[in-house]
Amino acid sequence: MFARDMDLALNSPTWGLIGAPWNEKAQAKKAEAKAKAAV
Repeated sequence: MFARDMDLALNSPTWGLIGAPWNEKAQAKKAEAKAKAAV
């Protein structure tokens, strides 16, 4: 029972709808560096 619930939770297709916080931070740093380079 527990294994089935864990399998459904970890392999759920809804994870693709959620953005990871570390990806957002990396994109913000890239945008900040690009803005500094453009000035």
